[in-house]
Amino acid sequence: MKHTGERHIPDDAFYHEADYYVHLMHLATYHFALDFVKGKDVLDYGSGSGYGALLLADVAGSVTATDVSDEAIGFAKQKHLSPNLLFKYMREIGDQQFDVITSFQVIEHIADTHDFIQRLKNLLRPGGVLILSTPDKSNRLIPYIQRSWNKYHLKEFSGAGLKKVTARYFDDVQLLKMSATESCVLHEI
Repeated sequence: MKHTGERHIPDDAFYHEADYYVHLMHLATYHFALDFVKGKDVLDYGSGSGYGALLLADVAGSVTATDVSDEAIGFAKQKHLSPNLLFKYMREIGDQQFDVITSFQVIEHIADTHDFIQRLKNLLRPGGVLILSTPDKSNRLIPYIQRSWNKYHLKEFSGAGLKKVTARYFDDVQLLKMSATESCVLHEI
């Protein structure tokens, strides 16, 4: 699979400190989710190269991983094998429901945020848990001056903005933050 800098492939070389920082942030989100997915039916929505879905499969009852990119799903199907892990093209998900949905570093790529969150809510079983992660623009961008430098990001959220949009669909929304050392964050900026 071609390295674009946007789809995380852990086996790729880290070109500088910021690449390693991004790698650790991606792994941390999946490690955080492990306690929520134990024995559950999980959907990893926007699974990219599939490394995170494989991590979840270590403890989940089952993991279905999906992505909009046929290339990513093809890569993941060849690279990440587990008896309880299934990679599906996004168009194959249908109306199946899951106990937990993870969607990490995806929402910033979506044009219609409300449609995206409604779709995820519809895929959750009653009482299910949705775990999202996205870069916090208040830590990355100078307000009113700087726009996202990432050409793949259609919209970046502050923590308050993400909480506001998700609270329209879910009664219980908890916001957690994750960061790195100042030197790593400044290097990315």
